[in-house]
Amino acid sequence: MLFLFILFTILTVVIARHTSSPFMLITTYYVREIRNVWTSYCFSPILVAYLHTRNISTLTDSSLLYFTFYT
Repeated sequence: MLFLFILFTILTVVIARHTSSPFMLITTYYVREIRNVWTSYCFSPILVAYLHTRNISTLTDSSLLYFTFYT
């Protein structure tokens, strides 16, 4: 779903940049608003989730390593 959203945004910008329509103004506004929404609402939870999963995988690997060598 996120991939389709990013793909749609990129295609919209590319099409609007190569045409001379008033859609370009709408696209610029749309991309600016999406960037604001992305940085304020989406980036932080994704970063936290990414760091959390890295922490869990590191913890799991070290626990497995401990279990392998000390038992």
